[in-house]
Amino acid sequence: MAAGESEVLIQFYYFDDHYLHGTFWAVDDVELLSLPDNYLVIQDAVNPLLNCSTPPYQMTGDTFHFSCTVLNAEGIDRQGIQVTVSIKSRNEELLYQDVKIVDFLSR
Repeated sequence: MAAGESEVLIQFYYFDDHYLHGTFWAVDDVELLSLPDNYLVIQDAVNPLLNCSTPPYQMTGDTFHFSCTVLNAEGIDRQGIQVTVSIKSRNEELLYQDVKIVDFLSR
């Protein structure tokens, strides 16, 4: 549970200006989840392509420089995280792929 506690209280706040929305609010389908130890998130992915409509035959021999920020959102420290970037055509043909290893990622 939250921070290792067996009982947790959750409080919802509601503000209504009475003129635009009336006096109504509803909370539905609230769910508390426990994230797995290996919950990784990619943030700030950068695709520095110079042209957004490069023909596929010109992409296969090109060099790309992708970057991203990998966040360990919950859990334990990780080593050897593999990040794979793939570019595929509309019919799912693989045009480019690159793999990088993140040596260490703290929680």
